[in-house]
Amino acid sequence: MDKPIQKVFTRYVSGIPSLQEDTEVIVATYEDCIALNYKHIIPFSEIKSAKLIKDTEITEKDKSVILRAVAGGILLGPLGAIIGGMSGLQKGKKKQEILLLSIEVNKNEENYTGLFLLESRSKLLYYGDKNTLENMVKFINSKIK
Repeated sequence: MDKPIQKVFTRYVSGIPSLQEDTEVIVATYEDCIALNYKHIIPFSEIKSAKLIKDTEITEKDKSVILRAVAGGILLGPLGAIIGGMSGLQKGKKKQEILLLSIEVNKNEENYTGLFLLESRSKLLYYGDKNTLENMVKFINSKIK
């Protein structure tokens, strides 16, 4: 592959069948596709949208109410968001900002949404800054037909 236009180091959350959850994934953009770990290629023609989700994470002992609610909501709708959020409720909550990259894909009439955590409790997981991430989302969306 050629040199990527942009790349970010993330932690994969959910949504893409061929990836293992909670693993580090490099998301790289090229002229005609994105690549996950330089292996899993997703052409822009299969991407419906890309979003950068900014929110406040509420944690206790590594449990995230917001992350669980977002993942549950995307995968199972409003009921999934409620159940996902409730599964992370505990005493002694801590707040911090999180960033999620959401990529909606339609491949062979099958829809799925990949979620990638860009910032977390374990310091920096991404390469670049918020502007780089926002520019990546804008670039992906500009390539969608």
